[in-house]
Amino acid sequence: MTNPIWVPLAAVLAIHDRQIARHGGASGMRDRAILEMGCARAMNLAAYTDAGLAEIAAAYAFGISKAHAFVDGNKRTAFGRPSRFCGSTAARSGRRRSKV
Repeated sequence: MTNPIWVPLAAVLAIHDRQIARHGGASGMRDRAILEMGCARAMNLAAYTDAGLAEIAAAYAFGISKAHAFVDGNKRTAFGRPSRFCGSTAARSGRRRSKV
């Protein structure tokens, strides 16, 4: 696999804000360091294993949802991150993204 394109933390915050605006809920973050740790789970998996794109995207979602860094919308934010990650990485490698 080519080197993944990591979604910046600012984009995760934007995804969260958009999800809260669309679906309601309390805005705000509990701890930024916890969010960074949750996102680093995927980077760690990519660095130390031969995981594919799907496994890395799943690690993104799992890390964000289990970290509970936001007051509300953790699972909604976790759902938005892998799709953005897969889209940008697949576009860079020239592969088409499969529809799930």
